[in-house]
Amino acid sequence: MQVVTFDPQQFNFITAGESSYFLLRLPDGSMVLYDDCCDHRGGPLHLGHWDDTRKCLVCPWHASKYSEKVLRSRAIPLIQHSGRVTAVLDTAPTTQIKLVRKTILAQPR
Repeated sequence: MQVVTFDPQQFNFITAGESSYFLLRLPDGSMVLYDDCCDHRGGPLHLGHWDDTRKCLVCPWHASKYSEKVLRSRAIPLIQHSGRVTAVLDTAPTTQIKLVRKTILAQPR
């Protein structure tokens, strides 16, 4: 396992070896760190869109839907403190971690 602490204003995307995660701000302002790989066919979920009517994230490849409840229940746990977030990733201690800033199209508006 690795603990990662970062400024969510500066970084919103994490790569950990072959895995990637994105920070999604939900409509109520809370944040979840979610696996960027769609369960259905592996589409990049950060490139999906937020459906305001159904309150869900929609995969850009095959329109698989992820409700707020699902996003919250499957997300990597986050601790928010003093403008920073901390996550515990289930990766080997030697796994290379990269923090980057990407455009997250899936953000609720």
